[in-house]
Amino acid sequence: MAPAASIVLVAAKSNDETDLIAALNYALDHLSPNAISLSFGAAEVAFLSPAGRESIKAWNAAFAKARRQRVTLLPPRWIVVWIQLGSACRMSAGRRARRW
Repeated sequence: MAPAASIVLVAAKSNDETDLIAALNYALDHLSPNAISLSFGAAEVAFLSPAGRESIKAWNAAFAKARRQRVTLLPPRWIVVWIQLGSACRMSAGRRARRW
């Protein structure tokens, strides 16, 4: 399919948002990727707190960097929903995010 392609694993130090974003930034700053696939999980409710909103800002900044570098990102679906909808997104217990 892509004989000249290589796959490089960049693992975060932990599952903390700061470490996950740092790993993404490391890949963008040092590896010159064409595409990055992100795989991790988090509870959507974590993004309702003030710290969660700061985390969304940090993800937005890292995604903007990738866009400027023309890197294709394949993030988990939940993070795309939260970043796209931001404050327009509401949660009801036990359900995924949705627009009201």
